[in-house]
Amino acid sequence: MNRLSILILSLFSSASLFSQDTLTRVFYFTSNNSLLTSGTLQSLERSLPAADSIDVLSYHIYGFCDDVGSEDYNLKLSQKRAQELAGSISDIRKYNARPNIHPEGEIPLSSDRLGPDEKETERKQHRKSVLVLVYRERELQLADMELGTKMVLDNILFVGGKRQFLPESVPALEELVRKLKASPEVKINIIGHVCCTGGPDGLDLETGKSDLSEVRARTVYLYLIDHGIEKDRLRYEGRGGSEPLGKNYELDRRVEIEITGK
Repeated sequence: MNRLSILILSLFSSASLFSQDTLTRVFYFTSNNSLLTSGTLQSLERSLPAADSIDVLSYHIYGFCDDVGSEDYNLKLSQKRAQELAGSISDIRKYNARPNIHPEGEIPLSSDRLGPDEKETERKQHRKSVLVLVYRERELQLADMELGTKMVLDNILFVGGKRQFLPESVPALEELVRKLKASPEVKINIIGHVCCTGGPDGLDLETGKSDLSEVRARTVYLYLIDHGIEKDRLRYEGRGGSEPLGKNYELDRRVEIEITGK
C-alpha cells in the first residue's frame, strides 16, 4: 500500500462514526510548476459539491513532487502545489472548514532499473496535489422550501381500501413530525391521492363512502396533531384519482404535503 493510500485510510477510520461521503480528486502539474491549468480548474469546479449543500467533516490537501531536485526544493514545491489547490478551491467554494495542508515532498521511483521513458511516465504521476474531502449531505429543511413546493411522503402506506396505516409507515410519519418540529414556522396542506379511478375518489370500505383519499389525508393530519404539531399549521384534502403521476399505480396511491406558509 502506498503512502497516500495509508493517509487516506487513516482519515476514513477517524471519521467512521458519521454517515458520510468522500470526494478524492488528483490534480497534476508540469515539471517544476505549481500552477493549475485553466482546464484543470474547470474540472475542479465541476467536481466540487456546492458549499450550501454539505457540512465538511474533514478537509485535507496533499502536495507531491517527483524525485528530480533536492529534497528541500521538492518539499517546498509540494507545499506550493497543495496551497495552489487549496486557494483555487477557496475561490470556487466557501466551505465551512479550512483545509489541512500536507506537503509530502518527493515520491521516489519504484525502481532504479527503469528506462528513461518509464522514469518520465512515473514522474508525471508523482507531480500532483490530492484533495480528500469528507462531508455529510446537509439535510434540506422544510423552511428552506419555496411556498407551493410539494413533497411526496415516501413509505406512508395504508391497509387496502382503509384508513389504517401499515406498520412500515411509522418511520416516515416520525420523520415528518421531526421535520415539522424543526421548522415551527412552516404550515402545510396534506393531500391524499388514490389510483385507478380516472378522477373520482376511492371507496372507504369501512364507511362505504367514496372519500378514501380525504380520509387518508385526515388520518395523517390527526397523527401529526397527536404527536405535538399545532392544528393551525395543518390543512388536509383529498384529490381522488385526478392527479396520476403517469408512472405506476403504486406511486399514485400517495400522500403529499404542500408548503402553504412560513
